[in-house]
Amino acid sequence: MPLKEIFDRARAKGLKCGLWIEIEDVGTECAALPRLGSMLMKSGGTSVCENNRYFLDFSLRETQEYATEVVDFLVEKYGVEYFKIDYNADCISGGDAFIRHNAELADKAIKAAKDNSRRK
Repeated sequence: MPLKEIFDRARAKGLKCGLWIEIEDVGTECAALPRLGSMLMKSGGTSVCENNRYFLDFSLRETQEYATEVVDFLVEKYGVEYFKIDYNADCISGGDAFIRHNAELADKAIKAAKDNSRRK
């Protein structure tokens, strides 16, 4: 059953619809991986890959814009009313931008929470 149909049925019963996403990494088999290459965390110029996952570098403006586009698409197309965003993939080896990455991700999460609370 298509996601839109599931959401429509849920809304008809008075429920709000949300999605659980892990936006911090990309699986090695992901079809979108080739176009995300410039957004991946690097260590010594090589993309960081652990446990069959590449990690997005959120210190990069390009990555931030991409993530925003993905979220906007889901809200516009499906009317997603909330997101549960997990960051449960550890990147043990880190990368050249690991510290910047974590700081940017934390800043974005705090900003999004503040923006969301202002809308209510």
